[in-house]
Amino acid sequence: MTNLTPSDESYTHQLVAPAAVTVHADPAWAERCYHLLHVGDGVILHAGRALYPHAGSRTGFAGATNGEVQHVLRAAEPFTMGEDPDRPTVGPLRIEAVRPLEEIRLVLDQSASALSFDLTFRARFPPVPTTPIRIEQEGRVVTEYMNLFQSGLYSGTIVIDGDEHQVTDRAGFRDRGWGLRKHEGAPRRGLVVACFCELPDSALYLLLYETASGRRVFTNGWLIDEHGAVDTVAAAEHDLRWDGTLLTGGTLLVDLASGEIGRAHV
Repeated sequence: MTNLTPSDESYTHQLVAPAAVTVHADPAWAERCYHLLHVGDGVILHAGRALYPHAGSRTGFAGATNGEVQHVLRAAEPFTMGEDPDRPTVGPLRIEAVRPLEEIRLVLDQSASALSFDLTFRARFPPVPTTPIRIEQEGRVVTEYMNLFQSGLYSGTIVIDGDEHQVTDRAGFRDRGWGLRKHEGAPRRGLVVACFCELPDSALYLLLYETASGRRVFTNGWLIDEHGAVDTVAAAEHDLRWDGTLLTGGTLLVDLASGEIGRAHV
């Protein structure tokens, strides 16, 4: 039996069970967040943190590249049932929902590495929930997971190897997901395309999963603006060029449910 925790004082129960109970009591069950920002001039930053309650761990990471050098930091700490699952820190990294679904603060302590930052993400559009993904193998559920995607404006400071980059209202992406997922890392077979296009007055987000034979098994996407999801992706095709394992270019052709067609060059 799962013990009661301080979260059981919250009036948000969804099951006739303690708040710490999850649908799948599996070490791979996790709560995650992921932030991605193209700063400009070849600088890209991403960061995230995760909680694995059944595995008893918290993890966090941050990485940045200027096109020539990449800096990556990873942190991990133990987690015990009964601790605050919403504690925003993992080692020197803090990712905190200051105003849920509206404002997120991201801080990496300057003494941690050659990379540090102090950024605020403020939502520019409402979040959009993905279609839950459920995968069974030989009668066993190996993945049951969903996300919310959200476009926002990042402001703050990033320091890489002593070079300071100021960011003011730069459009970027965030992802918040939860559930059971056992397909971490680069796919051994098939193709996953995740496309997050930040446009002046809208955003186009797209997910594609294909088998090694090229058969499409999952397509999910939206055109999003200040009103939320105003259109959905009905179909998508790609013509991508690779140099070994690296993507060198190509196009994505997207058909929206409204009949509009969009083309993205990568």
